[in-house]
Amino acid sequence: MSVLLSRTIVSALYARFFALMAKSIDTPVLIIWGKQGQIMNVKVSGKLKNLLKNSVLPIILERVGYMPILDVEQLTVQAYLKFLKKVKS
Repeated sequence: MSVLLSRTIVSALYARFFALMAKSIDTPVLIIWGKQGQIMNVKVSGKLKNLLKNSVLPIILERVGYMPILDVEQLTVQAYLKFLKKVKS
């Protein structure tokens, strides 16, 4: 078996395991996604939202990478506090 095939199989198994685990999360989830991230496309945020039972529409931030809390901390905190307020009511 080639190394590439082995990696493909491991990646597929990991993706299935991740999906099963994500589907089991009942806790409310806020997804904040930086659009400028280079490794995972912003479309993944919608797929992640669909896996999570109790998530809201992802917040997609323009000109932000993978660390919204560092890149735009005030915007991130405001979104999180708004989310917490909804969850608590």
